[in-house]
Amino acid sequence: MRRDVDFDDYLREQLRNPKVKQAYDCESSKLEAAVVISQAREAARLTQRALANKAGIPQATDRFTKTDSD
Repeated sequence: MRRDVDFDDYLREQLRNPKVKQAYDCESSKLEAAVVISQAREAARLTQRALANKAGIPQATDRFTKTDSD
């Protein structure tokens, strides 16, 4: 028997658990940072490799900002 679950309701329920909420908040912050970095990189017209070189980090470290245009 299939039971449809509303994602927002499920998330709200899961976030009542303090450990889940803490992990969710941490991951949300990481995602927000990745989006800002990606947008700034694109606005500066830098490739992933160029950004990694400017930041002095291995390109693999910057993988989380990869887009199809790289």
